Amino acid sequence: MKRFYLLLIAFISLLVLPVYAMPSAEADNTLNVNKDYNDTAVFAGNNITVNSNINGLGLYAGQSVSVKGGADYGFAAGNSVDVIDYKTKDLFVAGQVITIKDTDVRNIYAAAATVTITGDAGDVFVAGEKVTLTGNYNNVYVEADEITIDGSISGKLYINEDAKQTIKDGSKIATTETYKNPEVEKQDVDYKNLTFKLVVNTIIRKILSTIRHFVNVLILGFLTILIFKNIVTRINDASESAGSIFGHFGIGFALLIFVPILALILLFTGLVSGLGFVLFMLYILGIYLSGIVGSLYLGKLVFKKMNAYLRFFLMTLILTVIYIIPVVGGLAEFFMLCFSLGLMGHICLPETKKGK
Repeated sequence: MKRFYLLLIAFISLLVLPVYAMPSAEADNTLNVNKDYNDTAVFAGNNITVNSNINGLGLYAGQSVSVKGGADYGFAAGNSVDVIDYKTKDLFVAGQVITIKDTDVRNIYAAAATVTITGDAGDVFVAGEKVTLTGNYNNVYVEADEITIDGSISGKLYINEDAKQTIKDGSKIATTETYKNPEVEKQDVDYKNLTFKLVVNTIIRKILSTIRHFVNVLILGFLTILIFKNIVTRINDASESAGSIFGHFGIGFALLIFVPILALILLFTGLVSGLGFVLFMLYILGIYLSGIVGSLYLGKLVFKKMNAYLRFFLMTLILTVIYIIPVVGGLAEFFMLCFSLGLMGHICLPETKKGK
């Protein structure tokens, strides 16, 4: 069973991060790793301590995460996350309490209730209730209830207007720009105009969101076709019968319902909480990646003799247009989501069996 989860983690990582080689994966309730990796590495568990230099991406997920060493890009998530003496291009961290110290990093992206960053960096993007920055930075983009700055910002501090700021003596900030959420005064409100603006803004956001999602799916799909020919071959070899299609839909529907329930059980019963957290991550990634699998499968059904890239583009465009149609789009999107999740399971299982 453990081998199945490791293979599943590796498979999803390959789809999301296709420019890297097959990742290594380590998972256990308590994980203590002190070795280097020549490729992307994924670590999951309840208590994780990793001191590794990774020639690829470093992904760390657990209840308590402590990371040292380095990677091309670092991703860490957990309740308590410590990233200390770590070298990377960009660092992405999410959790409840985050401590980042003495890193050699270009940019930092962090979100937590409490974020403490000590050491120099390029640009910092941070969101939290209490944020403390000690060091020298180019630009800082922050949303916080409280922020303490002890150092210098050579570019711009972009911060929410209602944040409580504590600037230590000797600190230097070149430019400060504040922002606030738009507020509508109760008096002198033109409700017709306000309603019109809200409708227009909603439509614009929907259009932009749809375009952004279309482009993301398109890029990941093209990379999948280019690099992971075996995955595309398995999708092309999948049965085209109505029975298989509805069979995949049924399996996908079960995964859609029961995977988050299983993840919650693992998280809150304390059985293997780290695995529950990773299961949630894989569940979300699977939902996002379903658009690629669905377009690849339908593309080979509808445009059999067409170039793989062109038919994927056309099928993705057609599905995107269908999805924005009220009612019909929602039903079509739900069917494709369940079907694609089931088909993804069909693709994964043969590899798992071979690994036994």
